[in-house]
Amino acid sequence: MRNKAFTLIELLVVIAIIAILAAILFPVFAQAKASAKRAASLNNNKQIALGGIMYQADYDDGIVLNMDGATDFSVGTKFQNVHEKGNRVDSWVLNLQQYIKSLQLMVDPSRGDVNGIFSRPAQAVGDPGFNAVGAAYRGQNRFGHYGINYIYLAPFKYLPPDTSIFYPEARFSTQGTEPAGTIFFSESMFNPTDTTRGYFDVNAPGMWEAMKPDDVVYIIWYSGNAFTCSGDWCGTMTDPKQRTAQAYTAGSGGANFSFLDGHVKYMKAGAAAAGTNYAAATASAGSPPSTTTVINDTGKYLWNLDDNYYNAEP
Repeated sequence: MRNKAFTLIELLVVIAIIAILAAILFPVFAQAKASAKRAASLNNNKQIALGGIMYQADYDDGIVLNMDGATDFSVGTKFQNVHEKGNRVDSWVLNLQQYIKSLQLMVDPSRGDVNGIFSRPAQAVGDPGFNAVGAAYRGQNRFGHYGINYIYLAPFKYLPPDTSIFYPEARFSTQGTEPAGTIFFSESMFNPTDTTRGYFDVNAPGMWEAMKPDDVVYIIWYSGNAFTCSGDWCGTMTDPKQRTAQAYTAGSGGANFSFLDGHVKYMKAGAAAAGTNYAAATASAGSPPSTTTVINDTGKYLWNLDDNYYNAEP
């Protein structure tokens, strides 16, 4: 009677086939997992945008403010600690919670809540275990993975002669000339070297030049000097096509965006910069940099609310 056991060669052949199949399939599984996370992030952005639209229904079409109170920069970066001083200023992240009902929607699944910002109750200074970045109101206010297109939709400005107090400026969705073509929220990153954290505001390409002719000074958030710029379209990235404001483009070279009409889509960096010359932009010294991305076609520009706000005409 013939022995039915496998020979060593047969076993090795089977193992080799399994190894080849695994080598083929594992990257496919990884891509599928990444695609699933991008889809979940797209849904997060959709829910945030819908929360913003519900907010407008309750506030006479007013777009949610990026921050709901004045910020005093004469005493340092007070916004970082204002919730600890009894004069708390909340960002849109907390002000939309009455509609969104979940802080977890502020977490991009591809990055996760590695700093514990949204997985634990917020704490104030003096509480046991307080951490300025992690389990604090400051963190929840500032470091969600989604940012609003604040400079055009919800800006902060100062009114001379008081140059230390900045005030939120109310803008309205009815001012928008193209709701389906105006970016509302985007996946965001804190800066190009720290993508684990997001930021509550997203800087738009071409905004430096759009702002400079205006008599009123508006806050443009960045990381403290012209050469870090929080991904702020000022030439700090090796590949200029990665300069998608503070939009999180790591890995796939694009990000999920929502629009004022509530629809969402994934776009590459170049599509998000339509209407600008950002590919030719270079960084330079100064705050703001004197040479950066400019708006050269407002008809294609996806960030400006009404095509001529902040002197943004070509």
